[in-house]
Amino acid sequence: MPTQQAVSHNPTAQAEHFDKLAEERGYAQWGRETAAGRRRLERRARLLSQCFAGSQRILELGCGAGSLTQFVDYTGCYVATDISKAQLDLVRLKGFRSDPAALQADVMKLPFPNGLFDVVFGNGILHHVDLRLVSAEIHRVLRPGGRFWFAEPNRFNPELIFARYCEPLKKSLGQSEDEVPINRFRARTVFTEAGFSSVSAEPFDWLHPAVPPALIGIFEATGKVLEKCPLIKELSGNICLTGRK
Repeated sequence: MPTQQAVSHNPTAQAEHFDKLAEERGYAQWGRETAAGRRRLERRARLLSQCFAGSQRILELGCGAGSLTQFVDYTGCYVATDISKAQLDLVRLKGFRSDPAALQADVMKLPFPNGLFDVVFGNGILHHVDLRLVSAEIHRVLRPGGRFWFAEPNRFNPELIFARYCEPLKKSLGQSEDEVPINRFRARTVFTEAGFSSVSAEPFDWLHPAVPPALIGIFEATGKVLEKCPLIKELSGNICLTGRK
């Protein structure tokens, strides 16, 4: 398996990229406006909720305009962060039911004390940053026994491979110049070496945002089968990365 190349982390360039997306599109996450895209987000919220039991303090990294935030139902201390001020302004305007405290922050230098949070999560954020550095930062702000959960684009997904060499597709997906989809094998190793236990990095998600509403049920049922098939599952759209401090 190929390894994931190092991501060049340029906070200024990333902020400008996502500020521009906020101005042009009003969101950051590609596909979130379609029926299939929303169904994908609802599924991620259900998977994420399994980490919330007994948690009082939640940190979301790279919340964008709130693609996943809108589905989170939580009444404790919930902080949503992003590098883009324009994206955070969209979160504040929408008034999601979780009512997060929206804070501009660089995931590589989080402005929080050690061991503050019970759960750290994100949706499509780790492929923008250096995994080794961000895993250490996540480990720092989590309390002992705290958990992390991330959904990330899969390095081996055919569409994402093609997008790396097709500029029109790359632009339509809203991809930045420095992002690199996640190699799940490397991600599992990096987070384990950072001190986490029970690290899992599993391929999931075969429901493409462009699927027509009438076919969503068929694609969901088929996808759940494919997610369990050796080799074939490696082509899934995303990786679910979880672990515990």
